[in-house]
Amino acid sequence: MYRFCHQRGLREVWGYLWTSWYAPLRWKLWARSTSPYVSRLRTTMNVENFWRQLKHGFLHNYVRPRLDLLVWVLVTKVTPAYLARAQVLDDGHRAGRSKPLTPFQRQFKPEWIRISKVPISVDADRKYITCVALWTCTCKGFKFHSCHLCKHLVQAVPPPPPTFWGQVVRRRTIPLYQHPALVAIDQEFGEYVEPADGCISDGDDHVWSGNPEILGG
Repeated sequence: MYRFCHQRGLREVWGYLWTSWYAPLRWKLWARSTSPYVSRLRTTMNVENFWRQLKHGFLHNYVRPRLDLLVWVLVTKVTPAYLARAQVLDDGHRAGRSKPLTPFQRQFKPEWIRISKVPISVDADRKYITCVALWTCTCKGFKFHSCHLCKHLVQAVPPPPPTFWGQVVRRRTIPLYQHPALVAIDQEFGEYVEPADGCISDGDDHVWSGNPEILGG
């Protein structure tokens, strides 16, 4: 790459490549490309959203607060509020009652329903390699979809039961989704995969798989 830029007099291009990619301090970015984990976050919007909530929800009565006041607000106001919110989102919270869908599930459900109605070309089986067990497809739609869905995968499984929408979670490793309803259309529903079988890094940080038999005691 250096010789390519040198022969063509591309000084600015090489300067960008060196500072952004080729400098020794940037080599760690290259190493991340071999990681098996799929990032949940693509931008810094979650961090920006936290600062917005902190500023407008907890510090709206303070202008440039002192450091000790800021720490006090974080410890006594912000942390308890986030812990209460996390408890509501926990799988075991009021397990005997119905719960509202999480923000991800609210995005996932209409996308699934929409994609399930998209027609599939006749030669799709020859063009793309679709695997329900690994939840992968070689089409462009799967690669760029925010929920990792495509019409080939969605229409390759039977219509999910109503309980599916409140139980589906996205993992960070292959398969990205694990649920008894996610089987080939000519197969019977599988068994629940307990969160203890995985790890937090994989995305299996939930305390309940959704198996209703556990509620029976």
